[in-house]
Amino acid sequence: MGPFLVAVDAHGMRVWRYRIPAEAVGLLRNLDPSSGDHNRLIADRSISKYDPLIDWMLAQTADVLPLTFTQVEDIVGFELARSARKHLPYWYSVQNSMGRAIAAGGYKATRVELS
Repeated sequence: MGPFLVAVDAHGMRVWRYRIPAEAVGLLRNLDPSSGDHNRLIADRSISKYDPLIDWMLAQTADVLPLTFTQVEDIVGFELARSARKHLPYWYSVQNSMGRAIAAGGYKATRVELS
């Protein structure tokens, strides 16, 4: 396996975001739930309807994931809210569940095209 942390959002000497390789995510998911370590790893992650998107993103290795609205809907398994196609804050703001899901998946929404 390569490096455990891959810098994906670096600015000079500061790194704002890292990506964990898919192999490492798999190892972490297979931790023994009775060990207590597993509970600490998932403590900040609440059950969300966007969990399939988070899981999908965590399994990706690309730095950029260009997706259409339909592709996101296929991943999550339901039609997105109308506001997803009308309002950029739906994607960019961590004040809503989609923005939080994207961040939890290790990514940041950029250049969302509503048209």
